Amino acid sequence: MLTKHTSNKSNDTQEWEFIKHEELKHIDGHTLLLVSGSWQYPLEVTPVIVTEMPAVETSRLIRSGMNFARKNSLSKASQLRQQQQTSKQTKTARITKNNRPVLSLKRTEEIS
Repeated sequence: MLTKHTSNKSNDTQEWEFIKHEELKHIDGHTLLLVSGSWQYPLEVTPVIVTEMPAVETSRLIRSGMNFARKNSLSKASQLRQQQQTSKQTKTARITKNNRPVLSLKRTEEIS
């Protein structure tokens, strides 16, 4: 038996969020995974639907997620990617600082 999925169509795009650059999650737990392409020009997207619902509702949900991704992929995904890169750089800097000796090449007096 299919359960009826009701939602407010005007707020659909507000119910999605980026988890990773290539992953969107709906507040109900549904996920859209970008397999290839970009959110602006997707070549392959895999929907992960966690509750059984009519095909019309599933299609509407996927469309709302794709619209959200197209509108927000450049801003939110870029911010998320920058945060991840900053986090990686910070971790790398700590490892480099703690595990490698530092060699300074500053000249204190002129050599003739």
